[in-house]
Amino acid sequence: MKKSKKKSSSAHADKDYGLAEPLMDTISVEELETKKNCFLNKLKTVNLHQLNLDTRDQNGNLKWFQERKKRRTASKFGEICKMRSTTSCRRQVHAIIYNP
Repeated sequence: MKKSKKKSSSAHADKDYGLAEPLMDTISVEELETKKNCFLNKLKTVNLHQLNLDTRDQNGNLKWFQERKKRRTASKFGEICKMRSTTSCRRQVHAIIYNP
């Protein structure tokens, strides 16, 4: 008879995730604030009704992919909310900024 291995459910850091790493400052706070405000203003000026009509085909529509890259999806937001405090945010930040 085989003994089944019990999965650990401890609250300590998972060795596969590594330690949380601080993000390096690459731009000034003022420059970040300027870029953030510019980006948010662009999102505010989008005609959402027209965007809805233009992207009805969703994954069969190039514009849908382009617009989706600019926004956080519920599934991605869920992944971020469920991250452990000991998990490095580097990979998530990189995926948000650079991956489609």
